Amino acid sequence: MILLVFSLVFYAWGEPKYIFLMIATAFVDYVFGLLIERFRGRWQSKLFLTLAAVITLSSLALFKYSSFFSENVNSLFSLNLPNLKLALPIGISFYTFQALTYVIDVYRGSVKVQPSFYKLLLYVSMFPQLIAGPIVRYSDVEEQIEERTVTLKNISAGVMRFSAGLLKKAIIANFAGQLTEKLIGGDLTGLSSAGAWIGIISYTLQIYFDFSGYSDMAIGLGHMFGFSFPENFNYPYYAVSVSDFWRRWHITLSSFFRDYLYIPLGGNRKNWALNMLIVWLLTGLWHGASWNFVLWGLYYFVFLMLEKMYIGKILVQGSVNTLGTPGIAAYTAATRIEGFANSFGDSGGNAVSVMVSQNLGAGNHDRVKKSLFWGLMLNWTVCVVISLFMFFGSDPALRLFLSSSDELALYYGNSYIRLISIFYIFCFTGSAYMGYFKGQGYMVIAFCGTTLHIIFRAICSAIMIGKMGLTAVALFSGLGWILCVTFLTVNFIRIAGQNSNIPSSHDPN
Repeated sequence: MILLVFSLVFYAWGEPKYIFLMIATAFVDYVFGLLIERFRGRWQSKLFLTLAAVITLSSLALFKYSSFFSENVNSLFSLNLPNLKLALPIGISFYTFQALTYVIDVYRGSVKVQPSFYKLLLYVSMFPQLIAGPIVRYSDVEEQIEERTVTLKNISAGVMRFSAGLLKKAIIANFAGQLTEKLIGGDLTGLSSAGAWIGIISYTLQIYFDFSGYSDMAIGLGHMFGFSFPENFNYPYYAVSVSDFWRRWHITLSSFFRDYLYIPLGGNRKNWALNMLIVWLLTGLWHGASWNFVLWGLYYFVFLMLEKMYIGKILVQGSVNTLGTPGIAAYTAATRIEGFANSFGDSGGNAVSVMVSQNLGAGNHDRVKKSLFWGLMLNWTVCVVISLFMFFGSDPALRLFLSSSDELALYYGNSYIRLISIFYIFCFTGSAYMGYFKGQGYMVIAFCGTTLHIIFRAICSAIMIGKMGLTAVALFSGLGWILCVTFLTVNFIRIAGQNSNIPSSHDPN
């Protein structure tokens, strides 16, 4: 009871008028949970689950998406629907999903119905993770809500974890944020290559340490009170693919959409592509009510589709596997090194995107092209270092993943990395261009450029790998980059020719 009162006071301190909305959400799912259990096995059970989901999500839709809906309907149909412009309650996206997991899991029979409203309200309102996650399922804390033991060991572990999170947020993330704002958040005219690179790294660190710091503090506070919350991050910047990244970043959100939306829709068994599209569009909307977030979700859907369809099935499984165990081992090791190298170019592209969008929003149109210029200079400078490292240091790098006895795999891997390093100037050039187009909102151009590279690489590699081995993959990957850069350059010239000062109100697509 004490923890419940403290959690309610904690929430009311920031959102006093919306605390009743959170209590009402918990009460709705409490009542429907009891009804589902009472009519278990009958058609009424599914009806009550549907009603619970509709009512629970309606509050989220009203406060988070009503303005977005009315603005777009008015614009599309020339109507005059009222814009409520409601303030978004703190943590509503998190506690709404948590309440849903309870009622869904009761329906599935994976958790027992909670007879006490106060205990369910404690689960929904638990202050450590209420504001910024992680998203805690009822099954994660079901037993701990009923009975938990607070020991000195748990408190000590919790204090250590909380302190680590506080260090991440208050020291590293805040300092990185200040450095980012100072270097790439203002006037970019006199920005040096070194300064731009430091700004890129700072921005990358800020995003990660800010969010993961909050998660660590929540997990640490949970330990102090006898709760064990799920981990939310697992070294995401070590990811070797887009899929791997999302298995490591905001894990509780990804797993929520997987278990409560993707799999019920059919998962990989039926209409998997459509299921992925729905999941990623809703993931984008969950992050924010605007078309930018919808495009963000669509962006990741496309890349995951391409990764799943082309790279996974056509290139790796269908082509590299024909080389046998040495070829597979060499390619796996080489792609880890390649992923590390590509991250530098991607970071440079992200920096260009930030700089372009900021200058475009501020009306500094002359600096938009300068942002691309400095991004290219930065990426080319870094590319020289990366290419030399890959060409001359491929063997010791490969030996981090392969044993010395894998002579054939080492031979394949060295040949692959040294050949592809020659083309890296085009890869890094393309990354800068991608940032430029994304910063201006030309998502279609960026998408088409990436698609050209991936499809060209996949098809040509599949055709020629039987004769050329991994050399085909490296060669056509490089030629695909050239094709991509050519496409992006043509579009850059076309757009610049149409209007040297592109207004911020243009329709990018």
